[in-house]
Amino acid sequence: MRVRSSVRRIVQMMAIVLCLFVSMSSVFAAVNVTPQGKPDGSISVTGTSDHKKAPVALLVKEGNETRYINQGMTNDQGEYEFSFQLDPEKAYTGKVNVEGETKTFAISTKKQGEGGGTGNSGNPETPKPGTDKSKTIYLRIEGYNQTILPRTAITVDNFDLTPYLGRASGSSATPSDGWGPDKLPNVTAMHGIIRGLEQAGINPKDHQSGADIQDYGWGLYVAMIGGEREFDHRSTSGWMYRVNDELPSIGGQGYVLKDGDDMVWYFAAYGYDNMYSKIAANKTSVKPKEEIEVTLTSPDKGPVKNAVIYVNGQEAKNSGRKVSTDEQGKAKLTFDRPGSYTISAERFKQDIRDLIRPNPIKIEVNGEAAAPISIEELKKQFEELLAAANKEEDMVALIRQAVDQAVEAKRENDTQITEAIKNMQTIAGWIDKAAAKASMPASFTALAECNLRLLELAGELVDKPLSEAAKKEIEAVAIILLNGYVTTISKADEAGENAEAFVRLIKAVDKLHGKIDEKKIRPVIERLLSKSMEIAVKKEHIQDDGTKLLVIIDDTIIKEIERVQQKQKAIKQGIATSKLNATYLLDKPLTLLIPPGKSDKVRIQIDKEILDRLVNSINIRTQAAQFTLQPAAFAGVIEQGKVLTLQLDKVDAADYPAGFVSASESVHSMFLIDATVTGATVVPQQPIMFAIPYELPEGAALPAVYTSIKNERVSVPTTYNKDEKMLVTTLSAPGPVLVLTGQTGAYTDLAGFEWAKEAIYALKQKGIISGTSEMTFSPGKSITRAEFAALLARAYEQPATEKKLIPFRDVTADKWYAKDISVVYHAGIMTGISVDRFGPEQVISREEAAAVVSRLLKQKKGIGPQQPIELSFKDKQAISEWARQDIAFAVQQGIITGMGDQTFAPKRQVKRAEAAVMLYGLERLLIGK
Repeated sequence: MRVRSSVRRIVQMMAIVLCLFVSMSSVFAAVNVTPQGKPDGSISVTGTSDHKKAPVALLVKEGNETRYINQGMTNDQGEYEFSFQLDPEKAYTGKVNVEGETKTFAISTKKQGEGGGTGNSGNPETPKPGTDKSKTIYLRIEGYNQTILPRTAITVDNFDLTPYLGRASGSSATPSDGWGPDKLPNVTAMHGIIRGLEQAGINPKDHQSGADIQDYGWGLYVAMIGGEREFDHRSTSGWMYRVNDELPSIGGQGYVLKDGDDMVWYFAAYGYDNMYSKIAANKTSVKPKEEIEVTLTSPDKGPVKNAVIYVNGQEAKNSGRKVSTDEQGKAKLTFDRPGSYTISAERFKQDIRDLIRPNPIKIEVNGEAAAPISIEELKKQFEELLAAANKEEDMVALIRQAVDQAVEAKRENDTQITEAIKNMQTIAGWIDKAAAKASMPASFTALAECNLRLLELAGELVDKPLSEAAKKEIEAVAIILLNGYVTTISKADEAGENAEAFVRLIKAVDKLHGKIDEKKIRPVIERLLSKSMEIAVKKEHIQDDGTKLLVIIDDTIIKEIERVQQKQKAIKQGIATSKLNATYLLDKPLTLLIPPGKSDKVRIQIDKEILDRLVNSINIRTQAAQFTLQPAAFAGVIEQGKVLTLQLDKVDAADYPAGFVSASESVHSMFLIDATVTGATVVPQQPIMFAIPYELPEGAALPAVYTSIKNERVSVPTTYNKDEKMLVTTLSAPGPVLVLTGQTGAYTDLAGFEWAKEAIYALKQKGIISGTSEMTFSPGKSITRAEFAALLARAYEQPATEKKLIPFRDVTADKWYAKDISVVYHAGIMTGISVDRFGPEQVISREEAAAVVSRLLKQKKGIGPQQPIELSFKDKQAISEWARQDIAFAVQQGIITGMGDQTFAPKRQVKRAEAAVMLYGLERLLIGK
């Protein structure tokens, strides 16, 4: 941790127990100090300073031995005060430090006439701390993600701390004379944490991953334990400690331990705002199905609400739904089976833990488990509830019970497995019927959880020896459950829509990977992940005067964006190793959804300060169009204190420049896009990405799209997002956008190649690829290396030149492909098959094409894998070594996939349809789709 010069940072440091003697400023001002000592050993140090609301540190010594260190803040008048207890009949020296200015003083607790302090001695004498060589205490170490050391009784001796200490990283460090028993004669909290780490198998001398206890000369500071370092997760993150539930006001080296002390060291992501918690239960021994009540409290802040209860390290579920504490910090639990259960709790704020896990309690459950209700009886009850009115909660509770029983049922033989599949099918049908009737967000959350639990069950069943018929039944029910999850989670409350649920879903689907058709799963997962990155703008942020909508992006919206981005990050980390390779979907911008208004004309306002807080691009989607706001595009064109206004208007011909639209043209839609600051148009420093809703008929080509540059109508590149049914285009500057009705121009030979139609027609419309005749495309024809090079050169408008020589003797200047090969070679996109041969007429293989598009993506986007990517194809050994990482990256980004049988077929020839799909997928990634 580095000591910063701002008061805000010092307060944060105090929050993580930095008991340092701070020296921070070169500006000096008056500091006065008035020490007073009494014969009973009580001491007060008061004073004044020109520094108001500033950090103040106090150091008191007896000879060369440090006896007291503390820190605080001056008040509004620059005053400060310390009160503490030392030994009677002693003389001390001290030093006060306020914002870098120090003042020394002498103080005594001797009686008057003996060089002592003033005041009466009526207070009881505080006994001198013992100097025993060891203390027996309880110690617990709670890391951020896990318990490093459970509550353990340990004996702590007094030893030299110096060999365990690391170098101070803050600017206030002073030379150290060591921290041996001569300086610390008593057993302290710092001795305790070092011995506790050793007990946990962590080397405190390993300052990279063990512990980093830093020596500031006049104080010690714990910067890292077990690899978890200050500022991980947030700027307020760091290590703190408590003894007997109290938060000491001094650093660990200053707190003297006593026999029986209960000490906890913990990582607090939110500093003082973290909830230190304790958990208790009204019963610790119960029978199956007997209810118990647990209570979670903070010694400082009272009841802890909205914390999830954990049982044996897993989220507690009541009929499949998370068990959370209420406003009073209470939650109810029941256990179906006998056994010993460990109870704890977790809580997250913006996907970051803000609860210190309590010391867990144990519950003993004794007796026989209750018999399950038959599926036939549950079916009868469900149908009655479905037909009845106002029975939504009962209906959902019954489905949860059915899922509980399905998950807990034995699946050890063919009969039990067959029954499990049948029950899954039945319950999946109930969930769909309940979702069609439900209206409460909490019900959809519960139903989504039921879908997810059954998907996890399906993932378990596919690993068992099954008949082909059983596999097909599981595939069918898995697709139903997956689609059901998407439907229910989209209507769920915030409790249901969390990163952990998405990660569980991906892991469940991973188990099904290779066992069921991926083409049926991937579109659902893509849609689900896309939905997870949408934020609906609430009405309080919108003004609608009937002629236009005014949307103000303020601090509340930014915080919601930050929350969803944290969730996005957690999902990405959780599915990084997924076989679906879907992480590229999470690299897309978040989307702000603007609800429909009385007009299709929209103004979006964002001031400079708020814009500067946007780290990543966001999509702003209205009923009529979508605009991608890239902070970097406007950061340099807006002055501090100014407001950026984005205009997204759907208009008619009357609003367009004269002559922009021909009377003979068939118009689909027209828009005006502008970006202004105080009424003046500003040109962004990056292209504008714009999209509109568009229904592209089957077999139709993309429509022509135009804008105006210097009063001249020009065509703009366009792609089609089939999933979202949107045209996506890129503009170099604000202006009008004209979308004409697309022409059909359909090829007659694409039967069986439906998966490639969108790509073929999109590239045809842009003039990148053409048919082999007016009516045919020849999708199954192989493509040569020269043809592939030409497609790349056309697609990305690389400037062809004849001036640069190429080393290939089989590419002469008179060949039609010579310029295109020169372009891709000098751009570093394609190389030859040898030093002096390009192989232009040679058919390109799948591994060659995948490697080429992967290189181009890395070059154009400046991205690439942070570490080697493991390929999971059965024939990965057949892939050439030089191409493996490029292919892995292309697969991860969704540009190319396997053959459906878990192979890649690297040497197989690329067909024209495949080439179109690869290039189209690459183009969509390059423009952000």
